[in-house]
Amino acid sequence: MNLILRPKAMQVLMCLAVLGLVVYANAVFHPFVHDDVAFIRDNPNIARWDNITEVFFKPGIPLKSLRVTTPYYRPLLEVFYRFEYLLFGMNPAGYHFFNIALHIINSFLAYLVLLAWRMRRRWAFFLAVLFLVHPLQTEAVACIAGVSNLAVAFFILLSVVCYERARNQKARGLESLFFAGAILFFVAALFTKEQAVLLPLFLAFYEILRRRIVVFRDLWLLSFLGVAAGFLIWRAYLFPNFLSSAMSDPGELRLRLLSIPQTILMDWGLVVYPVGLHYYRTVNILDFKPVLFSLFIVISAGAGFLLLKMPQKHRVLGCLGLGWAFVMALTSLNIAPLIVEYSYVLSAEHFLYLPLLGALVFLLLLMRFVLKPAWKDLSPLVKVVVMGGIFLLLATATVRQNTYWRGEIPLFERALGYEPQLGRVQALLSKAYTLDGRYDEALVSSARALRIMENYVKKTSFSRAKPAQSVYVHFVKAIHFDRAQIYVLKGDERHADDEFRAVLALRGEAVQEQESKIINSRSLSALGLSALRAGKSMEAKRYWQMSVVIDTTSADALSNLGALALERNDKRLAVLFFQRALKASSDFHPAVLGLRRIK
Repeated sequence: MNLILRPKAMQVLMCLAVLGLVVYANAVFHPFVHDDVAFIRDNPNIARWDNITEVFFKPGIPLKSLRVTTPYYRPLLEVFYRFEYLLFGMNPAGYHFFNIALHIINSFLAYLVLLAWRMRRRWAFFLAVLFLVHPLQTEAVACIAGVSNLAVAFFILLSVVCYERARNQKARGLESLFFAGAILFFVAALFTKEQAVLLPLFLAFYEILRRRIVVFRDLWLLSFLGVAAGFLIWRAYLFPNFLSSAMSDPGELRLRLLSIPQTILMDWGLVVYPVGLHYYRTVNILDFKPVLFSLFIVISAGAGFLLLKMPQKHRVLGCLGLGWAFVMALTSLNIAPLIVEYSYVLSAEHFLYLPLLGALVFLLLLMRFVLKPAWKDLSPLVKVVVMGGIFLLLATATVRQNTYWRGEIPLFERALGYEPQLGRVQALLSKAYTLDGRYDEALVSSARALRIMENYVKKTSFSRAKPAQSVYVHFVKAIHFDRAQIYVLKGDERHADDEFRAVLALRGEAVQEQESKIINSRSLSALGLSALRAGKSMEAKRYWQMSVVIDTTSADALSNLGALALERNDKRLAVLFFQRALKASSDFHPAVLGLRRIK
């Protein structure tokens, strides 16, 4: 009882640690899933430290499977991954445990932030627990790649704690030390995830609300703003076309902005009633709902009215909560083009990891204000039971939500239960079925993905939409290639060849030029093998030669040409092809075996 009503810092930390380990224990032994594979398991640089400085001067994270880089600039996150690899190697349990530990620490830092905002200890502790166990946090914690959200939150919360300590510090030396810490952690947050650039905006709002300064005369805030501006300039240098691409289509931008109220209502609905959580949550910007827009205005007006009716202390705290929730969610409110496909804009649950803290503050104060007479008359024991009941409901939902991250099949099946219109997710589920040996189900899912993407190609056939159309043509090409691979695994060579030819029949696209070349090259190489099995060695040779012309690093085609030359006893030419194959892929087994045969 004393822990809940009058918690001390160490007790709070220990309690959060126990609760966090219990609630997320069933996520520890999950494998690498989806983004984890790209950013960790297949990250070609994860074991390297000789090029560590390059991550701060080059944009993107390389994706080995496609030989491309992501559009992210998160150098400190890359350092995180490399440190984790040093500790855990390729054991996903270590990465999962790290995520859980970092989430527990963030919950404790949230508790310290709430104390800095002058919230009573017992309520700060209660909200820290809710922040820890709320099902919305599952996507950030149970997904290994969600460490980006955990790490940026860690640095932002530390920065806020240091900032507030500096503000309230009487000793000049300690004041400067805490402020230096606040700036240092802010810089670390910026290099971890772009969301951190919003922190100075919240701090300005915080100081105005506290009536401590005139914002643009405050050197501390100007320091934060200066650091943020410097980061944006540096990022603009690395990504010169990012802002122009976000604003390139005024019509689309208008639709994205109009969908913001719907996104906010959906997000706050999940905070209050976290049911139906799933990966790849989207909002259709073409499906504008005037009723929801009107409802957003009514609810906002009602919340504002109740806020004004609160006592001064609670009103300031409520405004802080709303300000935090809104500011920390700005980067994900459809302003940037976070389009999954066609008109569906990503509204992922991990976007709410940090905003959740402010939302919980506001909702708690709102409930206390509305239910104050009834709550006041309850005994301490009943209050503990009520709070414990809320915790148990949320914790149980979180434990269940963790189970969907046990593999890609349950993850994508659940997503499609809510988002069946997403061709991208249908294609991802098809790949997951293929890896699991469920080939017939994979073909069904890929057929659905193909229909959806071909429909997008038709819808974007007008001239102004050609860049978008090229994206969907590439998806169609990739789906045909995946279907061909499934037929190969099934031993259905005729249908496999049909799918490979369908790949080659689609024109190349500038937007995904490199990926398209790779897919075309692999398709030609596969058709060459099919021709060879049919006894058409000259036709096979032409296919492999075309494959190498398209992609000079095609180890498969080069090795096949080497084997063909070896069969004709042209050892010199065979060695040349095998060596080129090994240069493209140093451990390509068929080329290694070919060279051994010659020796």
